[in-house]
Amino acid sequence: MTMFRSIPSKEFCDGVLKLMGIHGFTDTKLFLASDIKVNEEWICLLEDYYLPCKWNKLTPITQMKTKTIIKNILRIYGHDLDVIQKKNNGRCAFYYRIKQPPRPFKEEDFIVHFD
Repeated sequence: MTMFRSIPSKEFCDGVLKLMGIHGFTDTKLFLASDIKVNEEWICLLEDYYLPCKWNKLTPITQMKTKTIIKNILRIYGHDLDVIQKKNNGRCAFYYRIKQPPRPFKEEDFIVHFD
């Protein structure tokens, strides 16, 4: 099931992630949901790509819904969002990180040589 009217380019998605405070698809640092910037600039950009019925479920934009939007953007290009639970001073916090797609296998990875 698709969420988008048309698939946004990888450069466009990378720019939206940067507006959210994430350094793009290659960012490997941990971040909290509160680190994600919610502003009208990226919200207006994405609204043109989402199907109206899907966009209506995501608005009004909250910190929780931003994670769903990030997951949708990442999955277009084979990435995912990892969730890591950590305790700090007895308090539980959820950290997030962009999970890189697995390296594609090459035929030579499976060749066994007997000399």
